[in-house]
This record gives sequence, structure tokens and C-alpha cells, in this order.
Amino acid sequence: MTIETISTTGQLAHIPVVTGGDLPGLAVLQQWADANDQATRLVSQWIWTDLVPLHHWPQPAGVSRKEFPNPRLKHPRESDEDYRRRAEIATASAAGTVLRGIGFGLSPNIALEQMHSIHGTIGMKTKLKHALAISRGRKAWDVLLSEEEVRCAGILPATGEVIEIGVTMAQARKAKWTENAAYEKTPIDMLWARAMSRVLDRVAGDILFGLASIEDIDPEPDEPGQATVTNVTASDIKARVAPAAAVIEPVPTTQPTAEPDAQPDAETASVVEPTQEPPTDLGSAEELIDLAQNRRLHALLRKLDLGSEADKAAALAAISYIVKRPIDSTKFITTAEAGPLLDRLDELSKKPEAKWRAEIRFMVTPDANGQLPMPEGSDRG
Repeated sequence: MTIETISTTGQLAHIPVVTGGDLPGLAVLQQWADANDQATRLVSQWIWTDLVPLHHWPQPAGVSRKEFPNPRLKHPRESDEDYRRRAEIATASAAGTVLRGIGFGLSPNIALEQMHSIHGTIGMKTKLKHALAISRGRKAWDVLLSEEEVRCAGILPATGEVIEIGVTMAQARKAKWTENAAYEKTPIDMLWARAMSRVLDRVAGDILFGLASIEDIDPEPDEPGQATVTNVTASDIKARVAPAAAVIEPVPTTQPTAEPDAQPDAETASVVEPTQEPPTDLGSAEELIDLAQNRRLHALLRKLDLGSEADKAAALAAISYIVKRPIDSTKFITTAEAGPLLDRLDELSKKPEAKWRAEIRFMVTPDANGQLPMPEGSDRG
């Protein structure tokens, strides 16, 4: 490498200038830059799908996760430039995770699924860290598994020494790890993750390069019990897709009234009479959706994660999009509309999950003016 000094006065310049030669490591940096470009190009096609988990998306400025649980959406008070910038940050974060995963031999989709960014720290599930260590010849195994204590062991590669590390439920309670509800549901798994993670840090540190275990990272302060944000569902956007008064309900049965001691089925038992009258242009009551169609409708909605009480508004938005008119209650869908609606929902349910989630998200996401998308030729009423 050649270094020259430049001075307009003929005297020695204080700052050396590189004019030729190869900087050591420059070729490696170029390869990483090229790899980052490729990863960014790939991730940019996935950024609005569930293939890129929500934790890569930063929250809109001044908005908490509880207030706005789906940062993939554009916040009503957010400018187009701010939203575009958040999408760029999410893409860069996801691309970085893909590159980190490639270093462990993981495919891009597995890296995005199994590696999480929490509080700015990239972590991996302990079971995958264990699998990576074992695949590279390291030894780590279970010694004791119980709901009160888990012990794991491993062999230090440098000395051949066997180390054993245990974690008890008493330690978990003292450290307040048990604020995570998973400790109550699957205590052995959670204790194992803590114990095995510590063993792996010692016997496979040169393989995992200090990669944290997701189970070891403290949850968000305002979201106890959640170490990572799960993938978005329709319930994440229920508060922004339709008026709060909109109600999705099973229609009352037109079958003969049951005897007083008969037990109603789940569909009939949850019926709530609408507070508004049916639209006058729908014809007589006989033309409204029947019980069999209604039951199939709710079964399909549940299959598409739109069937819970919390998802009513999102479900109504999707139904309104498909039938091409505003729907305030499933009771007011006509039999003529029910057929194509059921066919469309059934078609969606048979697609890969990422595709049907993307289509549902489009149907229920308002534009910058707060208007829901409606097909060409539809009537907003």
C-alpha cells in the first residue's frame, strides 16, 4: 500500500493519503456487502408477511406496542416518509438476521423464524443452539428433568472435563422468571432451556459466538411474560379496521324452539339479537343466511384466525370486502351472498398460511384516509 503526503505549500502534510495498494480484509468486506445486498433484496419481498416477525419492525414514534400491536401497519398519525423509514429499518434488521443465520448454516426462513431480536440482542431458541452444537461434535446432555429442578451436563472440548449445571424452580421464582406464564404451563422445558443454555455457553462458545438464548433474555418491561412478540394475527388490527360497534354474531336458528330442558348448542347459546334492523333492500327474512351456512361461515373464520370474540371487527371487514358492501352483522348476509362468500373463504383457507394471511391483511387494513379497501363496483353505502 502506498501512502503519500499532500501539501499545497511544499511542506509535509499532517494527514497521510492512501493512493494505492490493497487494504487487508477489503475483499472480505466486499463479499459481506454483496451478501447484505442479496439478503436485503430477498427480505424486501417478505417484509409485509409473517415470514418477517414483528420484532424487526420499530414502533411508530411515541407509540407503545400495547397501543399499536401491529407495527407493520401505517399508524394514522404517521407520515408516509416515517412509515417508509420504519419499513427500511425492518428490512435491514431482518436482512442482518438472515446473514447471522447463514453463519450457522441456517436457511433464510429458518433464521427469521428461530432467531429473534429482543432489546437489541439477537437470540436463538435453546433447542436450536443445542442442535447446532451437537451437529458440530460437541457433547451436551440431560441429567435430571423434573418440574422442580433440571440439570444438564457437557464436556469442555479443551480439557475433556465434564461440567454439570442445574436450575431449580426456586431459583426461577427468586429471579422472577416465573412471571413468564410458560413456567407454569411447561416448567420442565423452561428450566431445561436455562440450564442447557449455560452448559452450551461453556462447551460450544466458539461455535455459538456468545449468541443469547431467547429464554434467557428478560421480557419487555411493559409486557410481562412475553420474551418475544409473536406473529401478527387478525386480532392485532381489530381496533383499526371497523367501527367498534360492529358485531359479528351467529344468526338465530330458524328451527323449532327447543324444549325447556334441552341444552342449546354452542352456536345458538351465544346468539345476541342485533340492535339495528336489517337493511330494507335485502328482501324478506327467508333470503338471509341460514343456520347451516352460518355455521360453516364461523368454522371458516376460525380456520382463518378470525373466529374469536376479539376478531369480530376484522372478520366483518373481510366479509364486507368479499360481498362488496358494508356488513355490520353476519345475520344480515343474504343467502345469495353467502354462497360466494363461503367459497372465497374456503379457497383462502386452502392456500399457504403466508398467502392467506397477506390477503386477509389487505382486506382489513385501512388506507391513509382510514377507509377500508373495497373491490371495484362495490357500494360503501
